[in-house]
Amino acid sequence: MKKFLAVSSMALLAACVATPSAVQPGMFEPDTGFTVSLEEAWSYFPPNFNQATVGGYLTRDGFYLNRVHLITLEDGDSMIAGKGGDIERPYFHAGMTELEIVEMVTNSLTAIGYTTMEADEIRPAMVDGQPGMAFTLQGKWENGANIKGDVLAVPVGSDLHMMMFLAPELHYYEALQDSVEAMMASMNLPGTGSVS
Repeated sequence: MKKFLAVSSMALLAACVATPSAVQPGMFEPDTGFTVSLEEAWSYFPPNFNQATVGGYLTRDGFYLNRVHLITLEDGDSMIAGKGGDIERPYFHAGMTELEIVEMVTNSLTAIGYTTMEADEIRPAMVDGQPGMAFTLQGKWENGANIKGDVLAVPVGSDLHMMMFLAPELHYYEALQDSVEAMMASMNLPGTGSVS
């Protein structure tokens, strides 16, 4: 009987754990408050698969080759997954300036293993009728690989909705840049009353 209960408990836990899924082109609603439109098929890994940052991510070729993080932070949240430990976590706070949001992103990435991470081309962006910001990233992963990326960040009330694209500079960044740009442009925010 004990063996049966143990096996039943393990099966129940396995059923409760989200698994990666193939996502076909069209409207996609990740584990955040916003939706995006996908032009091609992607693989989606829900938040419990992401040990580095909060939120799930989409990838075409695997985590280390390209990924689009889909993140919603509430006031007082950190981008860095987990709690405690030796990592110094930057936190999001409602009312942050654009530069403070940029620093939160770059400092968070440096804290989880990027040896350098710098932002450039910081610019305003209007998303689903809401003012936000966009910027590019350039840095190095701990193995020395050059990484490039793009971030779209939109505060709505006391929340911050973000999409963050990261990929090796060699081939993978440019190969998906246009597709990710279209995905970011399709972001449909909660509570704005519009439909993409």
